[in-house]
Amino acid sequence: MDDVLTSMAVFWALMLLTYFLMQNGLSIFNDVAKSMGMFMLEKALGPGIDLVEGRPGSASKAWIMQGLLWLLAASTLTFEGLWMMHDPLALHSLSAWGYSPTSGSLLYAGNYAVLYGGIGMLLIGAGLHILPRLARTELASEKNATLVSFLWTISVLVLVIGAHDSEVLGINIIFMGTVMHVVAFLAIITNQLLTVSKRQGPLAIPGWLIIFGLLADPVATAAIFVSGSIETGVGQWLLGHMVGGTFFFASAAGIALYASSSSTGNPLWSKSL
Repeated sequence: MDDVLTSMAVFWALMLLTYFLMQNGLSIFNDVAKSMGMFMLEKALGPGIDLVEGRPGSASKAWIMQGLLWLLAASTLTFEGLWMMHDPLALHSLSAWGYSPTSGSLLYAGNYAVLYGGIGMLLIGAGLHILPRLARTELASEKNATLVSFLWTISVLVLVIGAHDSEVLGINIIFMGTVMHVVAFLAIITNQLLTVSKRQGPLAIPGWLIIFGLLADPVATAAIFVSGSIETGVGQWLLGHMVGGTFFFASAAGIALYASSSSTGNPLWSKSL
């Protein structure tokens, strides 16, 4: 219990620190941080950044479209997994092609596809659409966000493959997919932070929820390491819940609040609830 309380205290302290920094900037390092961030998002990628268009709204569309496709893939994998629970030989004919899935591996792959591919991409895509509007500015880098959507899709595909066989040719597939996922996620966080830094006025509550949902992953990881509970089972359990729970809940809450206010044309009834 002490590990949980300590980790949660550090987590919220770091979240408050990030809020303070976003509100007040980094003083003399502010411009340097912004310049470095934009360099990493675009110029550091070289010719690769020109593979996609940078039209306004193109990034959110790319994420949402791919998220919808992943939902279809997830439903297929889950259906097949449930089917094989009922009939273990249902997909036996695929063994002729060297593919012999089990019910467990299909359901495991379906979880990756729906959480990271479907829901995750839809939440990030919606955030890329909403946050610039709440900040009354443009997304810092439409090109990078669009390009990163394909990296995210590849990472989910690798994780889906890893759900069937965690090691291929001596390579840890789950680890490789996770690394790709983290790189893509950090790029999105940087992009959204740069967008918020250009805001023209106060940021509404839904915007803060979306940005905190993104920041929860690195902040929770840092909190677990700082508290020293990363080596305990409780700490690892808590990290999984803080990372996944905060991202999905805070992002979904921010999107829901924005959608309800935007669709009705009325401001939020209460900003404190």
